Amino acid sequence: MREIGGDLYDYFPVGEGQLALAVGDVSGKGVPASLFMMMCRTVLRSVAGTGLPVDRCLARLNAVLAENNSMCMFVTLFFGVLDLDTGLLRYCNAGHNPPWLLRAGGAAEILPPTGPAAAVLETAGYTAAETRLAPGDRLFLYTDGVTEALAPGGELFGSERLERLLRELRARPAAEMVDGVVAAVDAFAGAAEQFDDITCLALALRP
Repeated sequence: MREIGGDLYDYFPVGEGQLALAVGDVSGKGVPASLFMMMCRTVLRSVAGTGLPVDRCLARLNAVLAENNSMCMFVTLFFGVLDLDTGLLRYCNAGHNPPWLLRAGGAAEILPPTGPAAAVLETAGYTAAETRLAPGDRLFLYTDGVTEALAPGGELFGSERLERLLRELRARPAAEMVDGVVAAVDAFAGAAEQFDDITCLALALRP
């Protein structure tokens, strides 16, 4: 049952003025991947609700998922907590596609991995990183179903095409940015079969 996916996205408050956000991609397809994804989301919400720093949240999530992981599944995951008053974003990137941070002034940067995928090794460690969003900045998170979408001739959508597209969409509201990316991927793929889930999440800090 390939129709059941293993991608996840989530956002939820974790304290006064604090917003947690996550995008992940579970290995494999079908029901096992979907169940593993739901467990990941449930554990992440539970751990994040304790107020632990993001690196300790990821370490705890990793330990829980890796324990008794008889199917040897894993999840790449970006998890961050944004202070809505100051724009400070503390995050861990567990082997996931680097999100794009599009600055209001025109610059663009990525948030690279800070640790391995979760559930591979129970004792894996994670490093927290931080950046600060200014009013008008946009953060775009996605799974590899975007960049690995195939055209009928076999060409990949690719990271460079995504970067160009995000630069074109940078001034749009977050919802329109997501809609624009999904529409572009659909148009690029045409009649080609979709082999992976496509998940996007965008956040815009209001001026």
